[in-house]
Amino acid sequence: NLVLKRGMVKDSKLIDWCRDAIESFQFQPIDLTVKLLNEEHEPLVTWNVVHAYPVKWNVSDLNAEESKIAIETIELAYNYFTLV
Repeated sequence: NLVLKRGMVKDSKLIDWCRDAIESFQFQPIDLTVKLLNEEHEPLVTWNVVHAYPVKWNVSDLNAEESKIAIETIELAYNYFTLV
C-alpha cells in the first residue's frame, strides 16, 4: 500500500474523493500521479499509480495548547505504479 502524509489543507480533491469513498463505502479506483518536490516546488521524482483506492484516512490529534500542524495520512491500495 501507498501511505501519503502532509499538513492538512482546506480544499483537496484527493481528500474529498477519499472521504466520499470511505463514508459511502463505494470505491471508484482512479489513476493518480504522485510527485516528490524540492524546496522550490520542482519535481524530483514522479510516479503514476494505477487503480488506486483509499483504505484508510486519518488526521492527527488536535491540541489547543500546542501549535502543531495537523497531519493527514491517507493509505491507498493500488494495482501497480510506474516511475516517470
